[in-house]
Amino acid sequence: MNKKFRNIRIVLAIAWKDILEGWKNKVIITAVITALFLVVFYTYLPDLTRGDELPLMVIFDPYDYISFEDTTGIKDFNYRVEKIEQNFLYVLRDMETPVIGLLLEEDPLNPTANSPLILQGYYPYWMKSSQIEDIKSSAEMTLGNLWEISIEFYDDMIIVYPVMENYAFGKTFIASIGLLLQLTIMGLSMAPQLIVEEKDSQTLQAIVVSPATLGHFILGKTLAVLFYTMLTTAIGLIFVGPLIIHWGLTLAALFIGMLVIITPGILLGTLLENKQQIQIWVWVMFIPIMLPMFFSIVRILPEGLMNVLDWWPTVALARLLRTGFTLNPPINTYKMEIIYLVSLTLILFGITLWVIKKKTIKGA
Repeated sequence: MNKKFRNIRIVLAIAWKDILEGWKNKVIITAVITALFLVVFYTYLPDLTRGDELPLMVIFDPYDYISFEDTTGIKDFNYRVEKIEQNFLYVLRDMETPVIGLLLEEDPLNPTANSPLILQGYYPYWMKSSQIEDIKSSAEMTLGNLWEISIEFYDDMIIVYPVMENYAFGKTFIASIGLLLQLTIMGLSMAPQLIVEEKDSQTLQAIVVSPATLGHFILGKTLAVLFYTMLTTAIGLIFVGPLIIHWGLTLAALFIGMLVIITPGILLGTLLENKQQIQIWVWVMFIPIMLPMFFSIVRILPEGLMNVLDWWPTVALARLLRTGFTLNPPINTYKMEIIYLVSLTLILFGITLWVIKKKTIKGA
């Protein structure tokens, strides 16, 4: 037991030293600020790029009451008419712009005398009450003037949530990318920086004749990077928090993601010799880390390549992270991702330990 506590104390001592020194390191502080900027930017990207774009109205007309000519007078909305419920809900899920879905249960062109046309409203889960009231009032006025009838909505609202079967393309996708960019910046810039600094100060050689082992060294560095990554992620979650449905899954996915990205960062640090090389290799690694996530969404590559790409670490991580933004994700949609990513982290940890040991023996 005493040995166990001694190991923990050694790891924490290494981590604490790096945490304290990190506040003085301009590179690390810059990485923290950059990571925070990215998550904030990606959170508000839909609002920044929308400009004067009109809100969307999606009319679900399962009984084929209206034709294209019956909607051409809609001027205050972008709009579309869907005949199939699955397509109707698909459009509403994960939209990045304000949207209202309408279910036509009566013929608006042949209304019941002296009775208003009552519509069922559907709204994405992220819309605020004020947004819902504004878009509902605008829809009542627009359709009432178009069809020359009185329009009302049922009091109960149907809230539409993202599901795993949908390929996320709106707010949840952007929020996930923002968080993953944040993890990537921290893992690929801070982790190598800490290792290279230790090389410059000859600390690796000192470990050989100290009570600390190379395992203690790697774990301590990992904890230090985890501290700063958790700090920036916690602040980032303030901005994307309203989109999260399952906090437990989201936090678990983020923690696994930190380990998946930080461990290669530490391995990179063991292979590099100076700080100038870090900047070059961070960008070399950044592209293959992030780009596959976009290909996994657009699905434009050959099927065989897409099957491989679907299990690229960051693609699997993005899929795992998305479970926190979706309604009741089945366990079979993320169980293999957790096993795969944790196993990958352990393998990379072992490789890093082996590389550091070899370099230390050689006097690198």
